[in-house]
Amino acid sequence: ITLCVAENSGAMYSLIVASVILLAGTLLGRSILDWLNFRARAIEKIALSGGLGLGILSYAVLGIGLLGWLYFGVIVGLLVIILIIGHQGLLATLVDVGHGVRKVVRWRPRAWQMALIGFLLVFLFIDLLGALAPPTEADALVYHLAIPALYVKHHRVLEIPYNIYSYLPFGGQMLFTAGLALDPSGIVAALIHYGYGLL
Repeated sequence: ITLCVAENSGAMYSLIVASVILLAGTLLGRSILDWLNFRARAIEKIALSGGLGLGILSYAVLGIGLLGWLYFGVIVGLLVIILIIGHQGLLATLVDVGHGVRKVVRWRPRAWQMALIGFLLVFLFIDLLGALAPPTEADALVYHLAIPALYVKHHRVLEIPYNIYSYLPFGGQMLFTAGLALDPSGIVAALIHYGYGLL
């Protein structure tokens, strides 16, 4: 099968949608870690918060899909609810980011470290440009985006017997499903992957 997507709704809109999904998941995860009184370094807490919150968001979208509620308004409502639940995690995450920024400002790297940082920043920028491009790879067009696009089209998770990949465990594809429900361009999925890399 091929992925049929609407006209590109704009890279900036895709970037905003992906950022909201990543932020909502991270803040939810951070609120849960704080509620559990989990102790770790600030940078580790941010990464773990992202994984935990995005995992919960993924299963929430799966539940919505199994109920047949995969609509734009329902996904927006879910994200708003998660942002409200995760609002306490926002302040804690901003404090952690502030501590990290202060450490970076005080750090005096050597020349070779500056060169490595320069390479890292260049590759992060190139990866961002690649993530903003419309999907063209076979895996994305056959199942990573094609299956979630069918779910969004039918507003529910349904059996797709002619695509064996539809029987793989639901996880990241449910975040792609949420992204496709909000932005049919398919770019949000690549930006979510980019966010995984940053986390």
